Amino acid sequence: FTLLHWEHDSGFWKLNAIFTLFLGLIAVIAIRRYSHMLIRAGTVIVCALLAMLFETEYGAWGVLSVVAFSLTLDNIKRMVLWQSAIFVLSFGVPVFLPVFSLNALQMLILQMPFILALLVIQLYNGKPGHKMKYFFYWFYPLHLFVIYLIIIATK
Repeated sequence: FTLLHWEHDSGFWKLNAIFTLFLGLIAVIAIRRYSHMLIRAGTVIVCALLAMLFETEYGAWGVLSVVAFSLTLDNIKRMVLWQSAIFVLSFGVPVFLPVFSLNALQMLILQMPFILALLVIQLYNGKPGHKMKYFFYWFYPLHLFVIYLIIIATK
């Protein structure tokens, strides 16, 4: 990911979605482990701010999305409501701001299929699927490396 990203922006702290998921996981663990609301909220806020500071993919909104998934796993209607609200705030609102950019509209359109992911999540029956764990461990980094090679080859 970093190789691909540095091709377009040489900033060091541009981190991929795995870091966003990691920060979201820390927030979820704090919510489940501690009963004091201030510790829970503080951890979520700190994780969201770290996501913004380190410019992870999806930033603070990604962390909030992970937390919302965790809090609404038992109720698909609440999940759709919360995920849709996070989506609108993160991608929809910038389209209507005075500093509107075509990039904001493109991101809104590109991210809209997230609804399909919620439908797939609702269909999950709680049983493990096929044993393809190691395939996915290798697929993610390898496909990014192949894309990087393609970019290098086409320059």
